[in-house]
Amino acid sequence: MGAYNRRRDVCRRINEFSKFKRNAISAFRESTIVIPRVFRNDRERTLINYDWVDLAGGVGYITYYAGASTATGSAITYFLTRNTFDGQPINLVGTGTSSTDINFDIEFQSPTQIGGDAIINFTQFGGNVSAGTSTITIYHVDVDNNETSLGTKTTVTRAGTVTTPYRECLKIPLTKKHFAIGEILRVNLIFAHTGGNNGFVYFDPASGLTKTDNLGRTVGTDFVCDIPFKIDL
Repeated sequence: MGAYNRRRDVCRRINEFSKFKRNAISAFRESTIVIPRVFRNDRERTLINYDWVDLAGGVGYITYYAGASTATGSAITYFLTRNTFDGQPINLVGTGTSSTDINFDIEFQSPTQIGGDAIINFTQFGGNVSAGTSTITIYHVDVDNNETSLGTKTTVTRAGTVTTPYRECLKIPLTKKHFAIGEILRVNLIFAHTGGNNGFVYFDPASGLTKTDNLGRTVGTDFVCDIPFKIDL
C-alpha cells in the first residue's frame, strides 16, 4: 500500500509540474510583442556597399564623382554619381576677376546618416599671371530646399603657368546629420579667380584627361568625393 501511495504521489507531482510548465509558456507568449517586419531595423532590409571603411572612425565611405551633362535647349545639369562616365562639360572656367558657384547634388532614396571626415580630390590651376582658390562646402538639403552646412574648406591660392595644375586634397570634418528619403547631399564649389588669364577646375567622372601637376605627378581630371556614412560596429 505504501509503494502504491508513493507512485501516486510521484504521478501527481509530475502532472502539477507539466501544468505549471504549460501555463508558464502560455504566459510568456502572451507577454512577448512580435515586431512586424515593416517596423524592424533598416539594416535588416537595406544592404549598403561601401567603397572603403574606417573602423576607428566608425564610418563607411562611398565614393561619388562630380559631373555635368548638357543637351540642346537646356541648362547644364550638375550632379553627383557613382559611375565613371564621360561628362560634358568637364571643367569650370574662371575668367578675369570672377567667382563661380555651382552645386553637385544627389537625392537619397532611403534614410541614412552622414558624419565624419569627407575627403575631396580634384585638379585646378589659376593660369599664368592669374590666381584661383576653390571653396568646397557640403550641405544637407531638405525637401523644402533649405540648406544646412555640414562642413567647408578652402584651398590655398594657386597661381602659375597654364601648364601647372594642382591636384587638391581637402579633408572636411562633417557634422553628423540624418538624411530622410527625398533629401539631398550637396557638394558646393565656389571658384574664385583673379587675373587676366583663365583658370580651371575639372570634374570629369571618367578622368579622360591627364595632367602633370606641380609635383611632377601624372594626375587625373576627376572630382572625387569620399563621403562618410555612420555605421554600427
